[in-house]
Amino acid sequence: DASNYMNSSLDKDKLFEPGDTALAMVHAPQGGRLTVTMVDHYRVDSISLLFGLFALLLILFGGVFGLGALISLALAVVVIWKVMVPLTLMGYPVIPLALLIVVVLTALIDFLVAGFFKRAVIALTGSLMGTALTCGLAIGFGNLLRIDGGSLPYVVPLLAQSNMKINLRDLFFSMVFLSNSGAVMDLAMDISSASEEVVLHSESISRSALIKSGFSVGRSIIGTMTTTLVLAYSGSYLSMMMYFVGQGTPIIDVLNLKYVASEI
Repeated sequence: DASNYMNSSLDKDKLFEPGDTALAMVHAPQGGRLTVTMVDHYRVDSISLLFGLFALLLILFGGVFGLGALISLALAVVVIWKVMVPLTLMGYPVIPLALLIVVVLTALIDFLVAGFFKRAVIALTGSLMGTALTCGLAIGFGNLLRIDGGSLPYVVPLLAQSNMKINLRDLFFSMVFLSNSGAVMDLAMDISSASEEVVLHSESISRSALIKSGFSVGRSIIGTMTTTLVLAYSGSYLSMMMYFVGQGTPIIDVLNLKYVASEI
């Protein structure tokens, strides 16, 4: 006998049709009746195909640097999943831990992608300075906006699992600069690589002129990245914005909601 429990909840209910492949939990008690609970659609094969295609194209286009990027991606997943998450659950101070993880990952990724050259060192320095600034801004404005971390997903079961040992505010601040560190690293590497190209094609360029060129590249990237971030958030929260507009929620109410202020 197989059961598929329905909760009238679109984000949790699973709908199956004959011919679908499902992940199922089998209960086989000794001497009892065999029962099966449907967990969800089986998606590992499709995800593996997608990731394999991504890895192939990354290596074909990037060559050795693409392979380095692939290795750095795997390392980032392993470090966060196997190091940061367990240590945070054990009650280690999350902000210093997250900062350490960012430093280690940024160094690994920059050197794997750019090699052990000056541009990697410059990009690493810029990334860490940007992350330090982001950390300070997150804590400062988080306190100013009275953000308590209560808007985080799965926060209640998480507190229960950790025996109330996790500081939600510190966890929220860590999530801000951890998620932002990728964009900062991207920006730093873009400017460092562009500056290296300038030097390669004009070795006589002065240090001040090179710095000026770096700032010029940075301004252009910042201009498009700002819009990119707005579009990313608009795409992620389009249904929420439609809900607000549909029920005529005033903008002042929207801006003062805890989870909206947290995202800002």
